[in-house]
Amino acid sequence: MFFKASFSTAGAVALVITQCALQAWGHPVNNTDQFRILGKRAGFLELHCAGSDASNVLFALTEARSLVLAAQNSHKRVVEYLDKLNTFAFSYKADAWTWSATQTFEAFFGKAFFGFWKKENAAGRDRAKYIADALQNLADALAEPATMPFDIYCSDSWLDPYEFWDSRPGSETTEWISFAAVEGKCRSTAEGFYAVVFPKPPLYDNPIMTFCEPWLKKFGDARSAGQTIGNLYNSPMTVPWHIDRFIDFSLSAAILHELMHVQPVMFPSTPLGASIVDQPCPIQPGGAYGYHCITALAKANPDLAISNADTWSNYVIALALSNYNWATGFAILPSEGPEVSS
Repeated sequence: MFFKASFSTAGAVALVITQCALQAWGHPVNNTDQFRILGKRAGFLELHCAGSDASNVLFALTEARSLVLAAQNSHKRVVEYLDKLNTFAFSYKADAWTWSATQTFEAFFGKAFFGFWKKENAAGRDRAKYIADALQNLADALAEPATMPFDIYCSDSWLDPYEFWDSRPGSETTEWISFAAVEGKCRSTAEGFYAVVFPKPPLYDNPIMTFCEPWLKKFGDARSAGQTIGNLYNSPMTVPWHIDRFIDFSLSAAILHELMHVQPVMFPSTPLGASIVDQPCPIQPGGAYGYHCITALAKANPDLAISNADTWSNYVIALALSNYNWATGFAILPSEGPEVSS
C-alpha cells in the first residue's frame, strides 16, 4: 500500500535494506524462482542503499530509537497518572510535563479520564498500557536494527513508471497474477507519496519498504543542513511551529511511520494479531495522516486511532519533544494540570 503525506512534503524518503539486485523486481514473472531466492534472505534487516542514502537511513534509524526512548519516558507519566486517578481517592495536581503528555495522549488516542470511578476510564487505561508495551517492542527492535525482519530500498526504479507487484501465484501454471498497479505514483511529486510498503510479499517473509526517490534527496539535504529532530530539541519551537512539519524534512519521522506497519517489529508475539494500518480520515477523503485527521479519528473512534500508523509516529515525536505540549498540534510551553479530587 502507498503512504501519503496530507500536507506539503519538503522531503520524503525511501527505506530499503541489503545489497540485492534490484532487477529481480520487475514486471510479472512466469515462475516463482526469483521469489524463492529472495525468500532465503528473510528474517533480518537488509538495506538496499549506498553512499549518502545508506548513511541517512542508518542515521534516521538511530535517531528514531532516541525518539522512542524519550517518548517512553514521557508515556510512563501518562500511565502512572491514569493509574493514580483510577486507584486512589485523593486530591492531585499533575506537574506540567505529566499534564502535557496526558493531554497529548488524549488528543491522539482518545479521551481516557471521564471522572473518578467511571467505568469508561478502563478503556483509556488499557490503551495507555497497550501503547507502553508496543513502544517497548519498538525500542528493543531499534536497539539492534540489523535483526529487524524487513527490507529497505533507497531506489524506486523497480516501481517506475508502471511496474506491477506480483501478488498471487496461479494455482497450476506457477504464473504470477498481477493486480496492483503502482502507476507511477512514486515519481509524482503532485501525488505527494513518499513511500510504498508491502507488509507481506508473496513467498517472502520480510515486509518491504521502498522510499520514493524524489523525497529521499530532500531528506538528505535537510540532514546536511542540520535540520534534524534531535537538533531541534533544544531550539525554540513556538507557534506557528506545528507537529505536521516534521515529516516535511525528517527521514526519522518517515521511518517511524513505516515501522508502525511492520508487525514483526511492533507486535512480535502476536503474528496473527494486532496490526497498524492507515485508517480512513473521518473529516476528509483519504487516509488519516496529519494532526487534524488523527485527532478527529481519536474523537470519532479511539479503537481505530490506536491502529492508525500516523497517530503512533506523531505521538512518539510529540512525547519525545516533551519540553512542549503538542495537544493542539502546536508547540506550546507546558503548564501544570488542574487540581482533581475524588
